[in-house]
Amino acid sequence: MSIALIPIETVLEQAGCRDLVPSFSFADTASPLIRLLRLQCGGRLNADDRQGPQTADDSHYGLCKDALRVARETEADVLLTPEYSFPLELIGEMAADPRLQPPPGKLWCLACQGEERSRFLDRLGGWGERARVFRPAGNVVWRDFVCALVYAFMGSDGHTLCIAPQLKLHASGDPELYCEGDALSRGSAVYTFGSERANRLCSIICADAFHPDMNAGLLFNEGAGDWIVLHPQLNKRPRHSYMVRLRDAIFSRTEGRRTVYVTANWAESTEVRLPQSSLEIAAPWSCVYMKHSGEWLSSLRTARNDSMPKGLGFAYWDEAKVKVWYAHKREHLQLVAIEKPNPATVEANAVPAGAKALRVYVPDEQRREWREADLPFDDRLPDPLTAAATGSFDFPLRASIEKRDRFFGLCLGHGEDGQLRFAADGGGREISMRLGLHIDDDCEPLRNEDADRVGKLIDCLRAESERLPGQLRHLEGRFRFRLADDYPHFNLFPDEGEERDGVWVAYARTEHKAQEMAVQLCRRVGKDYEHQVCVFSTKTGSHETVAYPVRSVEYTSPAKVRTSVEFTDGGNRAWNR
Repeated sequence: MSIALIPIETVLEQAGCRDLVPSFSFADTASPLIRLLRLQCGGRLNADDRQGPQTADDSHYGLCKDALRVARETEADVLLTPEYSFPLELIGEMAADPRLQPPPGKLWCLACQGEERSRFLDRLGGWGERARVFRPAGNVVWRDFVCALVYAFMGSDGHTLCIAPQLKLHASGDPELYCEGDALSRGSAVYTFGSERANRLCSIICADAFHPDMNAGLLFNEGAGDWIVLHPQLNKRPRHSYMVRLRDAIFSRTEGRRTVYVTANWAESTEVRLPQSSLEIAAPWSCVYMKHSGEWLSSLRTARNDSMPKGLGFAYWDEAKVKVWYAHKREHLQLVAIEKPNPATVEANAVPAGAKALRVYVPDEQRREWREADLPFDDRLPDPLTAAATGSFDFPLRASIEKRDRFFGLCLGHGEDGQLRFAADGGGREISMRLGLHIDDDCEPLRNEDADRVGKLIDCLRAESERLPGQLRHLEGRFRFRLADDYPHFNLFPDEGEERDGVWVAYARTEHKAQEMAVQLCRRVGKDYEHQVCVFSTKTGSHETVAYPVRSVEYTSPAKVRTSVEFTDGGNRAWNR
């Protein structure tokens, strides 16, 4: 069944109430920013092919209700919840209580719990007694249960609550969520908001990204960007190639330069129980994506540091030139300021990073309401590296996250920017290379691998001074890890003496990569400092440790360039544990 974008203006006009269409604050240009309040809830759900997934935690209803309070108090332009999260009973309570309704100009995007088809239709009728309800547009294939994203907004008259459900288009391909299969009712319409304004918004629900008609051309058939695309999910594999495919297509097009893409998933440890299996989420990966042109490492430094304590981290998708702001994996409610795709104002650089975490909330001890708090990322290093980084090598244990990024980037040869980029060979898409903090379980294998390389680098440096490469002999075994602003390429410095006598030490996966890395690092430091570069690795076909570029062990002053000789003596099997 083919799908179509249908403006909400058209839906209201066909219902005879075109004059109820409000002016949405996310769509206009009075402010260059969208205040997005995104829920990343957690807990247990029960699911079957009669009613779909529904929450099994008594506290969940109260937290969703309190999220409406926070949305009103923070004047959020958009409220977004994950797939199958929002209680349908609460929408009925919202219709009856003005204190739970969205303020004028605000849009609440409430991805609701599953519901048996007949009960869902009965609910629409019940809501219609107190609100203006618009039944799902387009062709609908009604089956056993419904997965709906309910849009709630105040009509232009300031007192008519409007409710417009959008049905899921495509069943999940996840074998653990087999209940959707043939039991899921399927819609054919994607509502759009702000169609006649500077910025437009639409939503797709999880596996809708798999629908054969869901492609970038559907959004950009008029040649214009300026889209805010919301993608709520209940998803064990948010980095799956099919999920990434739509983002790839959007940001590979010219129009993608003026598109913001937002995902919202359930928190870690969320469990979905089905009669014959279960599904558990370990890596939520709720993100905000947007294009970025020009230099980003230094220009976004302040924004990265400001957002990190509020549970919003940063990665750079180099291939697509896209900034990715990812949320903490724990359960939380996060208010994020996002630059509009088309700010159309002189204040367009109010958030030069494109996104900034303003506030974050976590459940209180009784799980009755949200309380504002910091939500720092887990900065514990992998245990083997923590055990190795002692004495003169304990710098990464004491360093801030920002300094860790710089330090580990030197140790691994790809620089601070390399720590913030997605891995080119991470075994999957959108895998962060950041060693200084834990993001989620999907990133841990690569993180542990890089931690092992830094541990091997420490082992190499613990060798007796006379067995060290020529680049290090002048330090006579008295050195330590640290950083220095005047010599930003060095990460190993003498205990006493001049900082200019420091060395850039790194460890590569293979001897061939060590040779390549040594050439690259020498180019980066320039001719005057190329003798102060040392890249360790394991000699091909053996356990012997080698170092590049090859330098003589003879020297008369620390700054003198040595005559090149082969350095393979002094190999120590212990360096490669």
